[in-house]
Amino acid sequence: MSIAGQIAASCQRAIGITLARMMSRRQFGQTLFEHQALRLRMADLQARVDLLRYALHGIAEQGRLELRTAAAVKVTAARLGEEVISECMHIFGGAGYLVDETTLGKWWRDMKLARVGGGTDEVLWELVAAGMTPDHDGYAAVVGASKA
Repeated sequence: MSIAGQIAASCQRAIGITLARMMSRRQFGQTLFEHQALRLRMADLQARVDLLRYALHGIAEQGRLELRTAAAVKVTAARLGEEVISECMHIFGGAGYLVDETTLGKWWRDMKLARVGGGTDEVLWELVAAGMTPDHDGYAAVVGASKA
């Protein structure tokens, strides 16, 4: 869970830095933040980072963690982290890719490591799949209902 927590914090920081850039950078006579498509994309990323943070808080409050949940949270967080950093770099512009000018380039490399550290996506998805429970009664009800 520590990897997921680090990812959530890094994502929040990247979003905050990118929003500040969007509010100060002018393009086509208005700030980047005034461009609806960019603003809505950032809102989508923020909502998903919030969900990750809430999930982590909920897990911490329970005081226990099942393997399937740990795998699901880690792989989902790592994929989200990579997406958030990539989108922030894209919105930030060319300077976002320069390690000397922003930390986004370093964070992007770190997010790549998060995808393999603690288990690759494929290994973690296998753990999630192994813990899934089929709903045979629900299936029978749906299949039986469609024959009527």
